[in-house]
Amino acid sequence: MRIIMRTAKKRFSDDLRRGAVALSMILLVSFLVLEIAVMGLLTAYFSSEQGVNQQLLLQAYAAARSGISDAMLRLARNPLFTSPSPYSISIDNASATVTITEVGSPDTISIVSIGQRLSRQVELTATATVDSLSGAVFLQSLSQNAI
Repeated sequence: MRIIMRTAKKRFSDDLRRGAVALSMILLVSFLVLEIAVMGLLTAYFSSEQGVNQQLLLQAYAAARSGISDAMLRLARNPLFTSPSPYSISIDNASATVTITEVGSPDTISIVSIGQRLSRQVELTATATVDSLSGAVFLQSLSQNAI
């Protein structure tokens, strides 16, 4: 009877150890699977966020570039046109705030255009020369400034 009891105790003890090892392995594998899933979700989120941010910046850049083009068109129509106070134009879902000022001589014009789409902004600065006789406007330089 004692032998049977010892054997039963030993078997119960072995089963308990195996169960503890199995539970530890299940928890470890579950944790690894959960960690991989969370990392995949974070990667997908940041990738989509980066794509949206890039799209908004491109739309803000296009709005700022349209502001430069609008200012050059106004200068071609009226070579003496300047606008030291900014004016705004809307392009699709974006907008641009444009300032036109003389730089040095009356023939050299500085155009600053700030394009905005939601919370993203892009600032472009252009230097143009205006031929007052023919009304032709020539873009000399275009640069993007940090905001």
